[in-house]
Amino acid sequence: MLSAGAKRLVVLFLVLGIVQYVASGAVSVTRTSSARKTTEARSDLAAAHNTLVGRVQQHQQQIAACAAPVQLSCVQSADGELADAFAAFATELRRIGFPASAQAEAVELGDLADRLASALGERATAASPEEYQQLAARDQQLGNSFDQQELVLVRSLSA
Repeated sequence: MLSAGAKRLVVLFLVLGIVQYVASGAVSVTRTSSARKTTEARSDLAAAHNTLVGRVQQHQQQIAACAAPVQLSCVQSADGELADAFAAFATELRRIGFPASAQAEAVELGDLADRLASALGERATAASPEEYQQLAARDQQLGNSFDQQELVLVRSLSA
């Protein structure tokens, strides 16, 4: 027969074993949940990106279809539609449940998409070809920043 101290020691080890088992299960569930969230975010981002790429290609086709000499109103109409596409992309980003490790990158990308939508909207209302050209030149860096930030977000979801 075991002494009272030995019985307490056996009970302690049983309790510790159960606590360790429950804790490892909780960690496993957390890891699985985090991995699932990352996978879903990556998939949703890819779908939103593909939609935006399709709209950018449509924009390029619309611009190419504007007859030479290019009519400003034709280009501005295409820019207005592309502005809507960037605004929709930003809205979609805010809907996606990004993991905590990628949320800041997603917010930054959404902000850049909103800024691009606004910039394209300004170009769509430019009063002259000269004003349009000035706005377009200014917007080039914004487009580059958007592309770079999208890569940063994709990398954060792949890490």
